[in-house]
Amino acid sequence: LYPALEKHGHTKTYRTAVEAVMSDPGVDAVYTHLFTPLAGVACFDFDHMAEMSRKHRKPLVVWLQGDASRMPEIARELESRGIPVSDEMSRSARILAALAAGR
Repeated sequence: LYPALEKHGHTKTYRTAVEAVMSDPGVDAVYTHLFTPLAGVACFDFDHMAEMSRKHRKPLVVWLQGDASRMPEIARELESRGIPVSDEMSRSARILAALAAGR
C-alpha cells in the first residue's frame, strides 16, 4: 500500500483497500494491522471499515500498534463501531479465527 499512501494519503488508500478486499468473493474475513495515528491526524475511516464489514457480512479485526498513550482511545473508536481490536498479534488472530468460524 505504501506507494498509494504517498500518492493518495492514508484515508483514501485504506478506504479503497478495505472496500476492495471486502468486495472480493474469495475473501472470508479481513485482518488489518494499523498504527496509531498522530493526535489530530485523520488516517483511517473507522466508520467506513465498519460499514464494509456489515455490508459484506465479513469479520474485520484490527491488530493495533504504535503510540501506547493513544492506543486506548483508538481501540475505543474501533470497538464502538463493532470492530474487534487487540494490541497483540496472536490474540487478534485468534479473534479473527473465532469470528470467521462462526460466519
